[in-house]
Amino acid sequence: MKDLEKEKLWQKMLDEGKSLPNDGNEPGIRAYQLLYEALKNEPDITIPEGFAGKVAQRAMTQYSRRDNSIWLLSFILIAIAILGCGFAMFSLYPNFFQLLRSQINILGFAGLMFIIIQAADYWLIQRKKIFN
Repeated sequence: MKDLEKEKLWQKMLDEGKSLPNDGNEPGIRAYQLLYEALKNEPDITIPEGFAGKVAQRAMTQYSRRDNSIWLLSFILIAIAILGCGFAMFSLYPNFFQLLRSQINILGFAGLMFIIIQAADYWLIQRKKIFN
């Protein structure tokens, strides 16, 4: 915390045009002075026209790729989990699939509703949070 207070004091002194005391005990003073001087000068570079649009387009492309890979990874993980659970249930309870066959309508409806709710959450809520 003392370093932050010292740096605030140095910043205030430099803003007022005073020089910082350099008695050799503070190793960061010289670096701080050089940084402050460098920040006062404007950089001698020019940003090309359309730079912001190109950066935004690249960011959206990367976001879209990441979004597609997340969906694919999610699908693969869900498939592996379903197969693993099915194998475990078949091993522990051999009549499990007969029970499932009798309740297929309810299970299908529950699965469809889960997918619809997840898609609605993504398209209506999550995307708005990202773009706002």
